[in-house]
Amino acid sequence: MVYKLETLNIVQSTTCLMVYKLETLNIVQSSTCLVVYKLETLVVQSSTCLMVYNLETLNIVQSSTCLMVYKLETLNIYTVPCLMVYKLETLNIVQSTTCLVVYKLETLNIVQSSTCLMFYKLETLNIVQSATCLMVYKLETLNIVQSATCLMFYNLETLNIVQSATCLVVYKLETLNIVQSATCLIFYNLETLNIVQSATCLMFYNLETLNIVQSMFSGLQARNS
Repeated sequence: MVYKLETLNIVQSTTCLMVYKLETLNIVQSSTCLVVYKLETLVVQSSTCLMVYNLETLNIVQSSTCLMVYKLETLNIYTVPCLMVYKLETLNIVQSTTCLVVYKLETLNIVQSSTCLMFYKLETLNIVQSATCLMVYKLETLNIVQSATCLMFYNLETLNIVQSATCLVVYKLETLNIVQSATCLIFYNLETLNIVQSATCLMFYNLETLNIVQSMFSGLQARNS
């Protein structure tokens, strides 16, 4: 999916991922019973049903572990079987046994759990990946997403690296980036040759010259010609 919005909302359950705009759209889904629609305040939760509706701000609802994130003026955290966090201006982090949520209003947002990794921002690149679903949508620049070993890298203004047990994410705008994990080596650049080899997970590409990378677990050989 590639689309441009003004304000991003993400609602995720175990089987469903929805992205929609705040002002008009209403979404009702049975099966896991997810209801999202526009009002002013109120969050209603039952054992099998989650309802979230908000007028002006960002809402994130995840079932299974029952995690809700929405924007208000103060930070509130409830830990029972359910976690709720809402804040207006600053960064909020919520971590349960299976889920980690990080979000902010104006900058890059990263949501990572054991099976899910989400990157989204209001005006730039958005990447959503779950066990069964992978979505990439962006406004201006190049995006590359590779599953299996879960490799993502995309173009922004600065170098950001996110690494988990099974996932490695790298994105950069102008220069050569090198990321090395236990099983994976990545060399990339924006404009010219890209070479990807699986098995030992070897990638090399560069802007002006040829870079060669060979991985032997933690070993690295780079050659410029």
